[in-house]
Amino acid sequence: MPSVKKKTRKNFDSDKAWDVYCLKQKKAVLDNVGKGTKLLSKVDGLKGIGGTVPIQDPLAEPKEKLPPLKTNTALDEVFSYCGGIEIGSSVELYSEFAGGKTRIVQTLAVEAEGLVIYIDAEHTFRREGFLDIIKARGKDPKDVSDRLLLYRPMDWMEQEYITMNLPEYDSDGNYIDVGLVIVDSIVAVWRASPDFFGRQNLTNRQQLIRAQVDRLKKYVQRHGAVLVYTNQVYKKPDASIMFPRPEQIIIASGGDTMAHLADYRILLLKKRGNIFGGIGYETNDAS
Repeated sequence: MPSVKKKTRKNFDSDKAWDVYCLKQKKAVLDNVGKGTKLLSKVDGLKGIGGTVPIQDPLAEPKEKLPPLKTNTALDEVFSYCGGIEIGSSVELYSEFAGGKTRIVQTLAVEAEGLVIYIDAEHTFRREGFLDIIKARGKDPKDVSDRLLLYRPMDWMEQEYITMNLPEYDSDGNYIDVGLVIVDSIVAVWRASPDFFGRQNLTNRQQLIRAQVDRLKKYVQRHGAVLVYTNQVYKKPDASIMFPRPEQIIIASGGDTMAHLADYRILLLKKRGNIFGGIGYETNDAS
């Protein structure tokens, strides 16, 4: 009996049709977990899907090089190797209260191209302040507004729903052009929820947070976008260290779960003057 040729993306007219096929193949695997050899045969059906295909010559110069998200802020010099934030990457900004996190992500929202998805979990988005940034950056308010999708989840369940139902396809069934996904801040709705009070509920909370961030990371990778989220902190003084550095006592919320998720983590410190991130980098850009 001749072998069946596996389908690839080239066999489908749109990204949506390809995604439906991939999900069907993976569901067949899940339905056969615990069924021995039948599971192995279903796993074989994943050939040609996503990460099962090796990248040929991974060090070669890409044919289509995606430009980074240029922020026109000091972040471009922090990511100096590409002059901006690398497409498909995730960045966590964390600091004490009033550390400039919201101001920074709103600046990125103004500078980004394509659709900007802004999940305002702390309800700190203010129209007047956002318009001030648009004006200072010399952008067209209508253009920015037309590309901005603003969500305001009231609790962790609404935030879960939003991240599970972000827009995927255009009218032709292909991926829409997304430039930036923002969550400000990522853990706020979880920390405030009585549904997870007590150590007995910590595991469930951490699993949900981890799955949500992973979902967002895969979303920006599919759409050629960037994920930037802010995080709250707590202080952990260590009496054994006489002169602790800030990163030793200012700890991002979410524990090890959050520590391992972002591609880049940036601690913002409140200092006198225009000092970026407390790392001694001086800039004339207060954003």
